[in-house]
Amino acid sequence: MAFSQPYTYGNLQKDLTNIESLPNSSRCLHKEILCYTILGNPCYLLTITSPSKGKDKKGVVFTGRVHPGETVSSWMIKGVIEFLLEDSLEARLLRESFVFKIVPMLNPDGVINGNYRCSLAGCDLNRKYKNASKILTPTIYYLKKMVHEFSKAYPIVLYCDFHGHSKKKDVFLYGNTDGCNEAQYRIYPYIMSKVSPYIDFSKCNFGVQKSKLSTARIVIWKELNIYSVYTIEASFFGPSSGEGKHFSVEDYINIGKTMCQALLIYKNIHKNERVESFGTKFLKQSIKNTIDFNRVTEEIANDLENHKELLFNNIGDKIKDRDIGSDSDPSGDNLDLKELLKIVPREIKRELITEVKSISHKREHAFGNATILSQKKKYSIDEYIGMADICFKKPM
Repeated sequence: MAFSQPYTYGNLQKDLTNIESLPNSSRCLHKEILCYTILGNPCYLLTITSPSKGKDKKGVVFTGRVHPGETVSSWMIKGVIEFLLEDSLEARLLRESFVFKIVPMLNPDGVINGNYRCSLAGCDLNRKYKNASKILTPTIYYLKKMVHEFSKAYPIVLYCDFHGHSKKKDVFLYGNTDGCNEAQYRIYPYIMSKVSPYIDFSKCNFGVQKSKLSTARIVIWKELNIYSVYTIEASFFGPSSGEGKHFSVEDYINIGKTMCQALLIYKNIHKNERVESFGTKFLKQSIKNTIDFNRVTEEIANDLENHKELLFNNIGDKIKDRDIGSDSDPSGDNLDLKELLKIVPREIKRELITEVKSISHKREHAFGNATILSQKKKYSIDEYIGMADICFKKPM
């Protein structure tokens, strides 16, 4: 019995074929291969936007399935893609306002081979963002490269990595904090909680834990210097409300659509760059001018005006690392390089050794005569591996 609703690499390929046949796809969707995995499987990158080249367009990045066992992330991403390609007014406004970059499956090899958390390199890819390897972790390496290039063309206003949670109920987000601009980090998750009945803002956490420093959420936040970088976690089970209710595939798809609806409200709030003025008439008016999601926008305005303390709750700093599910402690099953060289294909092994030598020499140069190895001109593979192990664990 599956832990949650399955979603395979074959499902992704079928869905991508289907969405390419949608009426808006020919004008608004571009599918390409971001890179190939260790096994040579394509990692797909989607770009969704309107044909018009507006000067004020902003960038949004969504990624999913870095952990193969968290199938719920794929269903949410599916909801995002379907919503953005609809012919609705909301979807058209989003395409006119943003350029969306979506990587629906960051770990195809892990999904194909039935891994729960790791890639075929034996590592948790969500712990490799600080020192991504072109050979060992190509999807993370090329994702980061794409994101940095993308940010030069379009200021990125939202980055979200989709995950599943095996311990808690409901849906919630993890964000960062700098101790000074708390509301900036909390406003988007708060809007989501008002748009969807399944998103619990009280379970959202905002903090920078030591064991998370190499995750997407923190690395992208630090490197791009943007507030809205999140991990979204959807329970494998269901909502707290409703006795025994289990999230269905349709529920996960709708949660993905919620991400898009909340973005419309978020866009209007930030339109004037006066986000700090939560209690002013400007906020109320800017929300009223957006699409009418029934009573939701008015409710958000009232809450932010009357309960500003909701956005200044530093609960993230009090959360222990072990309580943060997919964003949790580094996996203990990461293989060291010496073991990895025994199992990777020969072509990958040659490339890996070349990369190890290159990185090791850079580190040797940086350290000068600080190591015994630096006094030698040639090293054995074991010595290179020893230096590379240090390198892959610590930034240059």
